[in-house]
Amino acid sequence: MAEIIDMPKLSDTMMFGTLVCWMKKEGDLVKSGDILAEVETDKATMEVENFIDGVLLKQYVSDGEKIPVGGPMCVIGKAGEKINKIKIEKEDNNVLLQKKSQQSFLKEEEKLQQNIENSQNQIFEIANPKLNSINTSIVSNLEVKNIKASPLAKKIAKKENISLSQLKGTGPNGRILKVDVLKALNIENNKSNFKSTQSLKFSIGPTKLVQISSMRAAIANKLIQSKNESPHFYLEAEINAQSLIETRKALNEEYSTFTVEKENDVKFTINDLIMVAAVKALKKAPTINARWKKDAIQYCGEVHLAFGVALKEGLITPVIRNANSKDLTTISKEAKSLIKRAHLKELKFEEISNSTFTITNLGMYGINSFYGIINPPNAAILSIGAAIKKPIIDSNNKIVPGICMSIGISCDHRVVDGAIAATYMAAIKKILENPSLLLI
Repeated sequence: MAEIIDMPKLSDTMMFGTLVCWMKKEGDLVKSGDILAEVETDKATMEVENFIDGVLLKQYVSDGEKIPVGGPMCVIGKAGEKINKIKIEKEDNNVLLQKKSQQSFLKEEEKLQQNIENSQNQIFEIANPKLNSINTSIVSNLEVKNIKASPLAKKIAKKENISLSQLKGTGPNGRILKVDVLKALNIENNKSNFKSTQSLKFSIGPTKLVQISSMRAAIANKLIQSKNESPHFYLEAEINAQSLIETRKALNEEYSTFTVEKENDVKFTINDLIMVAAVKALKKAPTINARWKKDAIQYCGEVHLAFGVALKEGLITPVIRNANSKDLTTISKEAKSLIKRAHLKELKFEEISNSTFTITNLGMYGINSFYGIINPPNAAILSIGAAIKKPIIDSNNKIVPGICMSIGISCDHRVVDGAIAATYMAAIKKILENPSLLLI
C-alpha cells in the first residue's frame, strides 16, 4: 500500500521547510535509510530520511518550494501502484498550507503510539542510562519491536545506548527518525558538558575585609556629596579627531628635531591638546568656570584645571594653576610632573585643591563614552572617550574612513543651564576639529 512521506519537524521552532533538492527522483527504487531530499529549516539545511522500501511514485513539491510541517512531500509504494490524488493548497508563493488525510495505522499501533506520547511531559524526554540512570534492559523486546522508528534511527539509538521508548518521533504518525535520535543525543551531551563546566571553579583571590584608606574615604564622601547635592545633567558630542591626531604627530616630530637636553624634551599627548582646548573653550562659556557656594555662585576669572589620575589607592585630581595663562608646552610639562609626583605620593595639598574645572579621560582604556561625576565645588566636568576608527561623511558628502572621539560634559544645573553647556561643547568641538585654533 502506498504511503505518503510528510515534512518532518526538524527543529523545535520549525513551522515549514524549504525543499533544497531531491536526492531521489520519481521512479527510483528506494529503501529504508535512504536520503530522499535536503530541506532548509529555520536553523540549518537537513536531510529527510526514508523509512520504507519501495518506489518513489510521486513528488508533490519542487525545488525551492515551502512545505509546512506535516505537509505531503512524496509518496512511496509498489511499482505501478495507483495513488489517490492529494490536493495541495498554496498561498504567498509556494507556502504549502494543508494536505489531505492519510491512511491510518492499525488500531494497536495507534494505541501504542498514544501510550508513548502520554508518558512524556516534554516533546523530547530523553532516557540515556549514562545520565538518567534508566536501565534500558527493562524495556521488553516486544515494546522495542512495536516502537515505530526508521532502521537508521534504531541503529544510532542502539549504538549510543538511548531508549527509543522515551523519544517522540517527528516523522509521519510519530515515527522516530534519525534527526530525533541525534537531537536527543545532542541535548544529553549538552547536559553533560554543562555539568563538567560547572566543576571548573576558580578563585580570583581570597575573601578579605580591608579598611579603607583616608584617600578612599575622602573620595567616597566627595562623590556622595556631589551626587546628593548637585543636580547633574549631561551632554555629549562627537568630534572628528583626524586633524587632532595629525597635529599631535606633527608637533612631536618637529620637537624631536630640536637640540635640547633630555630633561627638557617635550612629547605631547592627546590629553595635553584636549586640556588646552578645554581651557580655551571656556572663553565662549565663562560661566561654566564657576563654583557653587551654597547661597552664592562664584564665577572665577582664572582657570584652575584639574585632571584625573588613577592611582592604586583611588582617583586623584592634580590642578594646573592659571591654565588660561599657559601655553601648550607649559601645560604638557606641568601635567607630566604632577602625574609623576602623584604616583610617588609627593603632591602637596594646594596642588590637589581649589580647582574650577575638571577633565577626566578614560579613552586610554578603550572606553568610547562616559560621564564623570562632578568634582565639587566645580560646576562641570569634561569626559573624554577613546579615538576610534569609523566611517564618516566628508565635505564632499562622501563616506570615507575617519577617526572619531566622543566627549561628554556633566553639569551642575544649579550653576549651569543647558544652553550654556551646549555653547561650551560647540566651542571645544570646533577647536579640537581645527587644532590651529589652539594658537589663538
